[in-house]
Amino acid sequence: MIFPTEQNWADWEIDKELHKFFSLRWQEIFDEDTFDSWQVRSCNLKTILHEILEALDAVNKVHASHPNILFLIKEAQLIANDDIIISKYFSYIPHYLKKLESEYEQNIKNDNKKNIGEFRKVINIVTGNLSDYRNQLVSNLKELISTPPEKYKNEIYSLTMGLGIELKSMGYSTLALRESYNLLIDNKSGKFLDRFIKLIEQFSGKENWYLFYFLISWPGKFPEQRKSDIELIEKHPEHELSVEETEFYRQDSKATIAKIRVKALDHYSARLRLKGNFSLFSQ
Repeated sequence: MIFPTEQNWADWEIDKELHKFFSLRWQEIFDEDTFDSWQVRSCNLKTILHEILEALDAVNKVHASHPNILFLIKEAQLIANDDIIISKYFSYIPHYLKKLESEYEQNIKNDNKKNIGEFRKVINIVTGNLSDYRNQLVSNLKELISTPPEKYKNEIYSLTMGLGIELKSMGYSTLALRESYNLLIDNKSGKFLDRFIKLIEQFSGKENWYLFYFLISWPGKFPEQRKSDIELIEKHPEHELSVEETEFYRQDSKATIAKIRVKALDHYSARLRLKGNFSLFSQ
């Protein structure tokens, strides 16, 4: 958690109370030192529905695990009741969640009457209708930031958490989301609304390519790798290098350079994907 002074706000050129509140809320939900109950949660209705489908597959194999489905439905109902966006734009969804509960009781709970077809159909309907959830979430936040109302805290509090969960569920790393706070306080990025828009564009869901370089010394023939992902460079670059590059190449002047391309949502996620796909170079 942070406690900006009035001078901080002035330096950041943030003067509206709603903008201050959103900035602080955005920072605290990703801050590892924030109280646990204030940090970003791990699930929303869409992720819960995905879990229910996974639980359904498990029930097909081991029917005794069926109570997990009911627990997840109850959790989905609680989340839906507390979600401002669902209340405003998807008010019919609680009805479908009730139907899911009924389908569970009638056709899944009893192994002799197990029929998951209609249950799965209801989940697909709800999931399909939620395809515009993120757009509505962003649109509501943008409207509040653009034209701050007199009373806003409850709505901003809820929508900010909703956006954080949504971006996490898309696969963005907590570290990348934590760093995005710097964009909100960067007065070189325009007015506060412009900064918010840039933040949303930064987390659009589009994967980017990231480059990683390793110095490797390998006895004998180097193992085969996919050509599209890795390039081996025998000769070290001779052009003018930065201090960091000079220090990097100085570690081993004779080593082969492995240039690896990784596609991911952010550079922290790229490192994790690199570690998983190219464990050879992470040792």
